[in-house]
Amino acid sequence: MKILHSLPKMGETLNHDAPLLKILRLAVPSFILISATTVFFGVKSHISEFLAQYPAWVQYPTLSIGFLLFSFAPDALNAVLVAYVVRSLLKKQFTGVTSIILICFCATLSVGLTVYSFKMSKNAAIVAAEKAAGEAKQLDVAIIDTGYGSALERIKSDYSEETVGIEGNYLALIRAEETAIASWEKKRNDRNTQWIDSRQDRHRATIKNLLAAKKSELDALRARKQAAEDAAAAVHSDDRQRTTAYNDEKAARHNQLSAVFSAQLSWLAGYAVFILMILASVREILYHRNGIEPKPIFGQFDFQPSPVLETLAYPFVYIGRHTVNTVRTWYEALPELKERPDFAPVTDYSEYDQKVIKLKSKDRREAEAKEERAIGFIRAVNNAGSDNPSVNNGTVNNATVVAPKMGVKKCLQCGSEYVPKVAWQKYCTSDCKEAFHAEKHGKPFNPMQYHKTKGGAK
Repeated sequence: MKILHSLPKMGETLNHDAPLLKILRLAVPSFILISATTVFFGVKSHISEFLAQYPAWVQYPTLSIGFLLFSFAPDALNAVLVAYVVRSLLKKQFTGVTSIILICFCATLSVGLTVYSFKMSKNAAIVAAEKAAGEAKQLDVAIIDTGYGSALERIKSDYSEETVGIEGNYLALIRAEETAIASWEKKRNDRNTQWIDSRQDRHRATIKNLLAAKKSELDALRARKQAAEDAAAAVHSDDRQRTTAYNDEKAARHNQLSAVFSAQLSWLAGYAVFILMILASVREILYHRNGIEPKPIFGQFDFQPSPVLETLAYPFVYIGRHTVNTVRTWYEALPELKERPDFAPVTDYSEYDQKVIKLKSKDRREAEAKEERAIGFIRAVNNAGSDNPSVNNGTVNNATVVAPKMGVKKCLQCGSEYVPKVAWQKYCTSDCKEAFHAEKHGKPFNPMQYHKTKGGAK
């Protein structure tokens, strides 16, 4: 079944509504596609994770079927339902119980489809806004941790080098003292035992002092190391706190802007279905006030009593329609028919009267120079008593008014009809005149032989 629309009623109302009606005929299908697209992205956000585990040849057909069934079909049906409800109200077709029930069912279904489209569109807009906004660019805290680790490594390395240096210096001094003690021990005998002991005690006291000094320097080195580590830790903690605070502030600002963008985009996407409903309603109102009515055209199988018959008829309908479409394509490739040359336009002079206008010789020369005839037309007076102002009583240009064939003659040579310029003209052209003379006298026409010479001879 096809649904066509009747022609509108011509008048001032149509002149006023025509621009809006033309835009609405394009706007309604456009907003159906816009709303269906936003709904489709909402549906896709719900099934994308499930389809990710399947190959592409499964994903794309599934998404295409999902667009048709869950996106385009609901919005197209919603536009039809809204138009039906508005048309029923305008035509006051709600007097019977069945009409009221049908209108209520259509309105309820339209509300449900509108809520479905609105929520799906908002969900799609939120997901799209989150993907478009992305994540806020933040400073990398790991760089600060890496710098702190490098500083600790440098402090440990410096501490180890200084520790080795201090221990090496004191070890050399202690060994020198121990060597001195050993040398004094070799000089010991019964007579110098006491003196040797006193010398050795001095060296042992020196060694003790060296060990104490070594311990003191190592303690001081460890204190410096600890102070350096504490300072590095303080710098690291301060840098980390400032970086974290900056990242948190930037993330909060980004989330706020993302939320505003998501809200605005979801509003636009969600309210596309309401704009569609308004446009469909306005279009139906314009149709009603301009007398544009839907005219259904039924096909052979539009009301088959059984789905089995429709299934059986499908192959024949398929072949027939494809064949007809192919033949129509061939017809479209044919060139356009040219007009027949013998179907020349005919002028109707029934409402014109002839009047001959006498011109002076000067006016005649001017008329011939302008290729004008000294013949004019006066149109017959109509019932209202007014003449046609397009034709006057003066000279009439040949390009604007076709003169009737008055005083037509036949050429003596070729027999064609012509309008003579003078009353004694017998031939339509000079060629016919010369041909007639040659046939009659046996020689071409020579006008010189009819003129007298200067001497008087012919």
